[in-house]
Amino acid sequence: MWGPPGSGKTTLAYVMSQTLQLPFEKFNASIQNKSQLQKLVDAHPDESFVLLLDEIHRLTKLL
Repeated sequence: MWGPPGSGKTTLAYVMSQTLQLPFEKFNASIQNKSQLQKLVDAHPDESFVLLLDEIHRLTKLL
């Protein structure tokens, strides 16, 4: 999803997770690092979940 701040992207992702009855996780690439992202993924080893990757354009290729 793409849109200006405040347009409801996060809210839509959260509502989708609730509708699908899946856990919801958020990762903000501008303030979090790879190890924090790995912890989010590792927290759901055998289940599907919705992961919102905010500011994804800030991730480096070194990840």
